[in-house]
Amino acid sequence: MNDDRDLPLPSPDRRGYPSTRLQGPSQPETETGDIDLRAIFQTLWRRKFYILIPVIIAAGLSAYVASQMQPTYKAFADILIDPREKQVVSFEDVVGEMSGDAATITTEMAVITSRKLGHQVVDQLNLAENPNFSGKSFSQNLVNSTGLKEVFTAGVTAWNELVGEGHGLAIANAAQEAPAADETEKPTHSDLVDSLIKSLEVSQVAGSSFSEGHSRVIRVSAEATSPELAKRIANTTTEIYLEEQLASKREAATRAQDWLQQRVEEYRKKVEKAEREVAEYRREAGLIEADERTVTGEHLGQLNNKLAEVRTQIAEKQAELQEIEQRYGNRGLDGAIEVISSDLIGELRSQEASLKRRLAELSTEYGSKHPKMVNLRAELKDTQERIHEEVKNRLAALRNDVNVLKARERSLTEQLQTVEGDTAGLNSKQVELRALEREAEANRTIFKTFLSRLKETSARQSLQQPDARVISRADEPSDPSGPSGKLLVVGASGLTFAFACAFVLLAEQFDTTVRSPEQVENAMGVTTLSLVPKLPRLARMSLDPVFYCTRYPRSTFSEAVRNIYAAAVLLDRENPPRTLVFTSCAPGDGKSTLSASVARLLASYGYKVLLVDADLRKPRQHGVFGFHSRPGLTELLRGDVSPAACVQTEEASGLDVITAGATAEREPGLFTMKRTQPLMELFKEHYEIVILDCPPVSGLCDTRVVSALADKTVLVAKWGETRREVIRNNLVRLAETGGDIAGIVLNMVDLRKYGQYDYADSVGYDRRLITGDRSRV
Repeated sequence: MNDDRDLPLPSPDRRGYPSTRLQGPSQPETETGDIDLRAIFQTLWRRKFYILIPVIIAAGLSAYVASQMQPTYKAFADILIDPREKQVVSFEDVVGEMSGDAATITTEMAVITSRKLGHQVVDQLNLAENPNFSGKSFSQNLVNSTGLKEVFTAGVTAWNELVGEGHGLAIANAAQEAPAADETEKPTHSDLVDSLIKSLEVSQVAGSSFSEGHSRVIRVSAEATSPELAKRIANTTTEIYLEEQLASKREAATRAQDWLQQRVEEYRKKVEKAEREVAEYRREAGLIEADERTVTGEHLGQLNNKLAEVRTQIAEKQAELQEIEQRYGNRGLDGAIEVISSDLIGELRSQEASLKRRLAELSTEYGSKHPKMVNLRAELKDTQERIHEEVKNRLAALRNDVNVLKARERSLTEQLQTVEGDTAGLNSKQVELRALEREAEANRTIFKTFLSRLKETSARQSLQQPDARVISRADEPSDPSGPSGKLLVVGASGLTFAFACAFVLLAEQFDTTVRSPEQVENAMGVTTLSLVPKLPRLARMSLDPVFYCTRYPRSTFSEAVRNIYAAAVLLDRENPPRTLVFTSCAPGDGKSTLSASVARLLASYGYKVLLVDADLRKPRQHGVFGFHSRPGLTELLRGDVSPAACVQTEEASGLDVITAGATAEREPGLFTMKRTQPLMELFKEHYEIVILDCPPVSGLCDTRVVSALADKTVLVAKWGETRREVIRNNLVRLAETGGDIAGIVLNMVDLRKYGQYDYADSVGYDRRLITGDRSRV
C-alpha cells in the first residue's frame, strides 16, 4: 500500500483490536470459586425491570388481599402446673401426681390441643351456630373475604356471553351451582374441631431472669374473628382442661379403689387358708410343743462343742509330743528337756548342776580315784539316769493322753451320729412346717399392705384436686392480632423479590450468547476486532447502513467499521492482509453490510478495493449498490465471461464490485481450489485490497474453500443472540481447512444495554451514547 494513504488507526487504549493474538482460552481474572458481588449487582441492575414489575404486582395484590381480609383477635389465658399440694395421706403409688418436668409440661400441652378436649369446647360454646366461627379453611375464608369468587363468576358469565350458549353453558351452570352449594353446605363437627385446634396456640412461658429454662406456666392463646369469642374460647378451654384433669384423677382413684378392694378380699381368703394349713400340719406331724425342737437342738450343740474341744486337745497333745520327739532325736536329752514342763525334772536338773560344781571343785584337791570323787561321780550318774527316766515317762504319758483323747473322740462321734439319725425325721417335718409358715406370713404382709392402701384411697377420694390452676383468665382483646397488612405486603414483596432475583441470576447463568470481547477471548481465545453498534430504526429507514460511514464519518458506527480492518492490519504490520473474507455464524448477522461498509470506507480513503459477493445462495451486494446481478462471480467461475466484464464501479467512492451473478442456475460445486485460486491471484494483481462477502460457515463448504486462500478471515457474530458454542464450532471448521482467522466482530450491539454491563469499555460506549448525537450513533 502507498504510505501516503495509510488507514487512520484507533488509539491503542480503545476497544476494537488486541495488543497480541490469543492462541487459546485465557483464564479469568478472578479465581473460579470466588463470588463476584459486583457482577451479581450488575446483572440484577441490568434486568431490574424483570424484578421490579413482579414485586410491584405482588405488593399490589397482597395489599388488596390484606385490605379485604377480616381481622382476627387473640386472647390469652395462663395455667400453672402445680403438683406441690399438701398431702393429707400419701398414696402417690395409687394415683400418681405430676412431676412438673419438661416431659410432663409437653404432655399437658398436647392434652390441651387434643381432639377430645376440642369436641367438648365446640359443644359447650355451640360453635356450630356461631356466625363468627366457621369450619372453613384459610383459603376458603380468603376467597370469600376478598371477593375472588364473585370475580370468577362474573368472568365466566362474560365468557359465556362472548362464546355463546353452546360452548359456555356447562361452565355457566357449574359457576352458578358452585357458589350455591358452598353457601348451603355447613361444616361438620370434625371440621369445627379442626378449626378450633388450629386457632389454639399452646406454649410454655419462659422463666424469669432469675431462673434458668422455662417456667411451669402454660399459655393458651385463642384466635377468632370476634374479641368476645376469642376470650370465651381461651377461658372455656382452660376450664374444661381442669375439669378433665380432675375427672381423670377421680376416675383413676375409683379404679384403684375397686382394684384394691378385690385384692384385699382375695388375700384375706389366702391368709385364712394358709393359717388353717399350718395348724393342720402341726397336728398331723405331732409338732405340738416347740420345746422339742429346742432340746434336740441343744443336745446336738453340746455334742458338737464337746467333739470340737476333744479334737482341739488331741491337736495340742500331738503337737507337744511331736516337738519333744523331734528335739530328743536331734539334740538328745538336753533338747527334749527344754520343751518339757516338769517340776521334778527341774529339781533333778538343779541337783545335777550342783553335783557338777562340787565335782569340779574337788578335782583340784583330789585325784580321780579318790573316794569322794568316785562317790560324786556315782551320785551324778544316778541323777542323770533319773532325769532320762523322767523324760521317757513324760513321753509315755503324752502318748497315752493322745490315745485316750482319740478314744473319746470316737465315742462322741458315735453319739452325734446316733442323735442326728434320731432327729432326721423331725427336721424334715420342721422344714415343711416353716415353708407353710412363711407362705402364711407373706400372704399376711400383702393383705396388710393392700388393706392400708385401700384405707388411704378411701380417705383421699374426697380430697382430689387438679394438679393445675388458672393464674390468669383471658380478657377481651382490644386490638386485632392479625392479619398484618404491612407484614403481608412486605413478605409477599420480599419473596417475590427473592424469586425474581434468583430467576434473573439463573437466566444470566444459562445465557450462553456473546455480549463482550472478554467472553469471546476467554471462551474461544480469539481476538474481538470491533464492536459495531446497532443503528437506530429511524437511521436505517432513512439511509442504508453501507452508506452511513461516509455520510457520518465521526459516528460510533463509522469508527467501529474502521476498527475492523485496522485491527486486522495491526495483527501483522509487516504484511497487512490484502484479501479479507467476511463470513458469519448464521444468516442475518450482518456480514454483508459490514463487508460492504469496510470496502466502501477503504475505497473512500483512496485504496483500490474490490468487493466480491461470494454468497451465491443469498446475494445482497447488487441490491445495496443498485448494480446488475449478472454477469457476476457465478459466470466468472464457470469461465463464461472475463473478469473485466464482471466488475461494476460505484462512482461516489470508486469501489469496484463483482456481484454474485446468476442465481437461478447456480451450481453447488463452483467453489473449488482449481477455479478459485487463479481468481484470487488475479484479484490481488489488480487491487490493493480484496474483500469477499462469503456465506455463513455452518453447513457450507464455499466459505472454507475461500478462507483457505485468503490472507485473513473475519467472523461476524450477532451481539446477544449468537451462542458461544456456535462461534466455537465455526472457528473449528475454518481452522480445519487452513483459514487464517483475524478475529470476531460483534455486530448490532445495543449500546444502551451494553453500557449496563461491567465491561472494561462499556462505560465509554454508554457515555458516548448519552453525550453524543443519538441519531448519529
